[in-house]
Amino acid sequence: MFMGYPTSQWINVGLYMVFMLALFIGISFVSVKLNNIFFGDVEKNNKINKVNNKNKKKQVFFDVA
Repeated sequence: MFMGYPTSQWINVGLYMVFMLALFIGISFVSVKLNNIFFGDVEKNNKINKVNNKNKKKQVFFDVA
């Protein structure tokens, strides 16, 4: 079942895999939190810009040259 390797080695491999998975989840969580901190207000700013754009006069003629 263990291909001739001792059971303790397979336990260590399993623990290593669990620790790497936990590290990956932790890094992903921190990355998402930092992304929300630095770029989370972009949607609010876009809503403010849409309101400001509605108040501006519409341009009738477009310069295509």
